[in-house]
Amino acid sequence: MTKAMKKIFTLLLILLPVFCMGQTKKEKQAAMVKEAVESGNVYVHVGQVIPLSMRMKDVSTDSYSFKLKDGKLTCYLPYFGASHTAIIGTDDTGIKAEAMPVIVNKKFNAKKKCWWLTFDFENVNMHERINCNVQIFSNGQTYIKMQPEGRDSIQYQGNVEQQPAAKAA
Repeated sequence: MTKAMKKIFTLLLILLPVFCMGQTKKEKQAAMVKEAVESGNVYVHVGQVIPLSMRMKDVSTDSYSFKLKDGKLTCYLPYFGASHTAIIGTDDTGIKAEAMPVIVNKKFNAKKKCWWLTFDFENVNMHERINCNVQIFSNGQTYIKMQPEGRDSIQYQGNVEQQPAAKAA
């Protein structure tokens, strides 16, 4: 073997474990996401809010989340946007659901390697129907689009995570 070939061979031996470890992490993430979606137990930590016709806003609190578990939706998400009907009697215009039963339609797009979840629910805060479309990629990145009746649509961006352990009371 020539000296150049020995250097290349040595470099490949050094870098091979690095490439293998990176794939393993991605594969573990993809398996966790697949298990979450297929079991119907999806927890999304929301990090950004994207209102219609406004700039994206980062949300730094841990209180904004979206959880589907056993066919029930629990979420509390902020709302920024225009209302096309009068809002009477509440200061909290956020989107909230507390163990609301939903019928989720799931589809997998093999080309984009993502799941589409669609369903409707009633917003507890505003007593309005909301159409919800959730796009979950195999790397965990998630886009949630909410279309409330009478208000502008809004999107949320976050990541699928392991469900946090319940806090002892």
